[in-house]
Amino acid sequence: MNREEFYIYIAPVFATYLSHMSSTEALRRTAAEVEDLDRRYSRELLMASLTPNPASVLSSDRLAVVRQYGFAVSQEEAGVPRGVLVQSFLQSVKSIALGRVEATMQHFVGLFSSMSSLMFAPLLLLFLYAYGLLPLDLLSLLGIAGVFSSMTGFLIYRSMPRDLSPIRTYGRSILLATAAGGASLYLSIAWALPVSLGAAAAGAALAIWLLATKRLGWFRLASEIPAMLRDFASRISQGVPADLALREVSATYKVAWMIAYFYEIPSLMFSLAKAMFNAVSWAGPSLEAIDYIQTILDERERGLKRVTALTAMFIAIYLAASLILTYSLAVSVTALQAVPSTGQALIFPLPPDEVGYATAQLLSAMVAGFLAVMLLPSRGVWAGLLAGGVAGTSFFYLATALWSLWA
Repeated sequence: MNREEFYIYIAPVFATYLSHMSSTEALRRTAAEVEDLDRRYSRELLMASLTPNPASVLSSDRLAVVRQYGFAVSQEEAGVPRGVLVQSFLQSVKSIALGRVEATMQHFVGLFSSMSSLMFAPLLLLFLYAYGLLPLDLLSLLGIAGVFSSMTGFLIYRSMPRDLSPIRTYGRSILLATAAGGASLYLSIAWALPVSLGAAAAGAALAIWLLATKRLGWFRLASEIPAMLRDFASRISQGVPADLALREVSATYKVAWMIAYFYEIPSLMFSLAKAMFNAVSWAGPSLEAIDYIQTILDERERGLKRVTALTAMFIAIYLAASLILTYSLAVSVTALQAVPSTGQALIFPLPPDEVGYATAQLLSAMVAGFLAVMLLPSRGVWAGLLAGGVAGTSFFYLATALWSLWA
C-alpha cells in the first residue's frame, strides 16, 4: 500500500470520529485504529496530530488527499458545522479517489495495449525456431518467453486491487513453493513433461502449507468483507441503530463476529472493516462515511472486473493465435520435410516431432503464466499457480494431440 492509498482508505474512519469529536482527537483515534493497515503511515498521522498545529502540517503536504485532512482540521477549528465539514471532506477525498482509479485504469489500458503486442513476440520466435532461422535451443526460447510473460504479469498485478498481504499470508512457504516448483521444472525438462507442472507443484505446496497452518480460510473471510460492509451500510442507511446493525451483520457473516472478537488476518479490507467497527461502536455511525465506503468498494470491484476482462480477452486471443500457429507449423514443417533438399535452401526446418514438442512446451508455459496472473489478486497466489499449472498442462497435451492430428 502506498501513502496515497492509505489516506484514501482511512477517510471514512476519520470522518466517523470527526462527526462526534474534535479534529485533533479524531486524528489521534484514527491513527490508533488504522495501525494494522500500515504502521509507518499511521505513526506519521499520529505525529502530525501531536504537533502544535496539525492543520498546517497536513495542509502543506505534497499529496492532495493528505491536504484534505489539513483543510478539514482548519475548518473544524474555524467553527464550520460538523455535518457540512464531514460531507465536504468526504466528497473531496472521494473525487480524488475516483480520479486516481480512472487515471490508473487509463494508464493500465495504454501500457497493456503496448505490452500485449510484445507478448506475441514469443510466437514469432517460435516460428523462426521451427524453420531453423533462430540459433537458440528450447531452454533459451522458454527463458525469453518467461521474461515477456513476467513483464506483462507484473503490469497486471500492479494494476489490480490487492487485499491479502502475500508476505504475511504465505511466510516461509514461499521458499518451499520455490523449491517444489524448481524441482518439478527440472524433472519436467528431463522427462519431457510439460514445464507448467512447475507452477502446479508450487501452487500445491502453498495450498498444503496453508491447510496445515489453517490459513486457507483467510481467503474466504476476505471475500466476505465487501458484501458484509455493503450489508452494514444498507442497514445504517435504512435507519437501523448501529448496535443492532452490528449484531445483525455479525449473525449473518462469519467475518463480522471474527472482527468483533479481535481476530486478525493480514487483509487490507479486514483491517479497514475492523477500524470502522471500532469507530462506529465508539462514536456512532456517519451516513456520509458509510456512503463513501460503498463508493470505494464499488470502484475496487469495477477496477478488478475491467482488468480481469481485458486479461481474459487477451488470453482468448492469444489462445486462438496459438492454435492457428500450431496448425500452420504442423502442416508446413511436415510438408517441407518431404521436399528434397537442393543444397541451396534458405530455411532448414527442424524435425516435426521436435517442433511439436517445442510448440506444446512454449504455449503451455505461456497459458500457465497468464492464468496464474489473472487469478492472483482475487484468488491468491496458490490458486493462481495451481489453476495456471493445471490449465497449462492440459493445453500441452491438447497441443500435442492436435499436432499429431494435423502433422
